[in-house]
Amino acid sequence: MDTCTFGEHLTIEGSGGEFVFFNDRYLVEHCLLDLPPLLGMHPLIAPVVRWADANDHKDPGG
Repeated sequence: MDTCTFGEHLTIEGSGGEFVFFNDRYLVEHCLLDLPPLLGMHPLIAPVVRWADANDHKDPGG
């Protein structure tokens, strides 16, 4: 049987990470642009990086 994959996504999970790295927009965009080809992925659109204010609430995911 052939194996088919669909919908892989590259996400950078920042919880517990160093603020200085995740606060560097250039570094985050660089990772999102340069990693997909190294992983055999093909970007469909340019990365979108948004600022999110810190809070004390755990994201439930989804």
